[in-house]
Amino acid sequence: MTKSYNHNILHFFWGICVLLFPVRSVFANAYPQATKGVLDLSKWDWQEDGITDLSGEWEWYWNGLYTPETFYTRIPPITSYISVPGVWNSNVAGSEWKKGHGYCTYRLKIILPAKKQLLAIKVLTASTAMEMYVDGHKVGEEGQVGRSFAEMAPEFSPFEATFMPTGDTLEILVPVSNFHYRKGGLWNVIKLGPAKDIQHLRVQNLTLDYFVVGSFLLIGLYHLFLYIFLRRNPSPLYFFILCNLLSIRILTTGEYGINVWADISWNTLIHFEFLSLYLSPLVFVLYSRYLFPKEISRMVTRWVVLIGFVFAGLTLLFPPDIFSYGVRPFQVYIFLIAVYGATVYFKAWKNQRVGSTYFLFGFVILFLMIVNDVLYTSFIIQTGHFFYIGLVVFVFSQALALSRQYSIAFSDLEHANVQLETGNLQLKEKNKMVESTNEQLQKLNAEMDGVVYRVSHDLRSPIASVLGLIDLMRKDKSTEENQLPHYIDLQEKTLRRMDLLIQDIIDYARNNNTDLQLEEVNFLKLIEDILTDLSHLEEAIKIEKIIEVNQTGVFCSDTKRLNMIFSNLISNAIRYHKLNQSAPFIKIRGNITSEKAIIEIIDNGQGISSEHLEKIFDRFYRANHATKGSGLGLYIVKEAVEKLNGVIAIESEINQGTTFKITLPNLSEKR
Repeated sequence: MTKSYNHNILHFFWGICVLLFPVRSVFANAYPQATKGVLDLSKWDWQEDGITDLSGEWEWYWNGLYTPETFYTRIPPITSYISVPGVWNSNVAGSEWKKGHGYCTYRLKIILPAKKQLLAIKVLTASTAMEMYVDGHKVGEEGQVGRSFAEMAPEFSPFEATFMPTGDTLEILVPVSNFHYRKGGLWNVIKLGPAKDIQHLRVQNLTLDYFVVGSFLLIGLYHLFLYIFLRRNPSPLYFFILCNLLSIRILTTGEYGINVWADISWNTLIHFEFLSLYLSPLVFVLYSRYLFPKEISRMVTRWVVLIGFVFAGLTLLFPPDIFSYGVRPFQVYIFLIAVYGATVYFKAWKNQRVGSTYFLFGFVILFLMIVNDVLYTSFIIQTGHFFYIGLVVFVFSQALALSRQYSIAFSDLEHANVQLETGNLQLKEKNKMVESTNEQLQKLNAEMDGVVYRVSHDLRSPIASVLGLIDLMRKDKSTEENQLPHYIDLQEKTLRRMDLLIQDIIDYARNNNTDLQLEEVNFLKLIEDILTDLSHLEEAIKIEKIIEVNQTGVFCSDTKRLNMIFSNLISNAIRYHKLNQSAPFIKIRGNITSEKAIIEIIDNGQGISSEHLEKIFDRFYRANHATKGSGLGLYIVKEAVEKLNGVIAIESEINQGTTFKITLPNLSEKR
């Protein structure tokens, strides 16, 4: 899916390139070329062929600012023929530093098609002031031409002029002067064509410029807000600065769209143009450094920053006729940065960094546009300035790549948040478990304290009794041999009480400290085995045992705990039966299914007063202090029943008997 997504995006950018970049050969010029000051357009069809460039050899009059009147009275000697677009530096002798300074006049004769129509001429800029005359009429100017630095006033303000030719030929006269820049001359293409086409071209160019600038500013603002709200990585901030620098560059070149809504002096304009040029690579490298820190050298970054500030400093400290000489070495510098940047992005792509495919694609397009502009400004090819087109593709690819990086980062963050929330929930659950365990431990400690105290007290009582009997036997000299069995019986009863207490303690510890051991339970056999084990108890033989157990399904539970529960309840029923009851009985009634077991233990013994029923299951509680129990038995029964997720209920009436009802769930699912 990712590869398909990447391919679709790349196809989209190729579409942008095709739409924005007017493809034409850079080696074969389709327009007619002027030869020795004459441009033959006699076979040019304005309707079919449209706008043409006034390129080729123009007449060139050095050190002369001529008007049409000059050529009416006399024709000055031609210095030479010079290529337009181009600069005069190579045609002027003298110091290299001053070859761009001077003044001259360009002249071109155009042979028009037979069909007459309203025409317009379009001029971008000249270096650095000019006037234009068409058939003797002044149609436009940029700045003020002059024969010295003091006389002239530079200006970059593209214009169009509309006129109706009156004859078969057209004469164009262009005085130009420059004392403010390193290069002088008609360095931009002058276009001629139908008036509506020229006007449309101007609107089209400005619309494209404003669209690109608006897009850059919106994208830049988005990344600025992204940086303000996140502040994790400065790359969005550098991208915002880069978008603004590129916007300034677009508005201060080409159609100079900034002139439409701002009155800026030429000196300020040229400073903005150069500063945006010198600072853009610096910001671009810083931006890339934070995107791919492992691919970009820290040392290279420092050198780029240093060089960028040096060029920017020269621009601020010196006038344009000096700092403009830095353009040629800076072009070499940009080329080196471009090569290094391509290497960096290729490494990032090879290392599968997030968004590196988009970065590499956008940078390759930008690199090609930079090469085009360098060759074009050096008058090696005749294409045009397409640097901003490369910027469009580059900026959109960077924005897409940054969005891709942040979407992945946000996705990872959301995943981390989910994991964190899950961890917090687990931690809360564990905390609850710890708190519950602590509460249980505190409860157990409290119980243990009570048990230790009570057990120590209860154990000392039978031990003291046995010791007392032994001491009595030793002191009683009149003790007959036939009285020994009596003393032995008393000791036996005392020791049995001790054994009962110890058994209760063992049951108590076993219930609290052992886990459930689940197995299939045969309730009938379990009850029968318990009755057999308790048959030795005093008076047990006198009590009728009735067993009514009906088990219809497999039932799983903890047999040892069930044994503990039923043994305790049945033994209590035997111990506390009524001595004078005519027909004492214990009935064990059970109904066991695959879902639950309901067991009732019924006796017709002494019964328990209602005032004791609420506390009968409390630890160490005894309804009658004259009884021989420890007070742990029923407490252990209730705890064991609850361990098995069951409930126990009691119904009792004095002299009528007691019924214990136990309801237990089938624990086969936990087995």
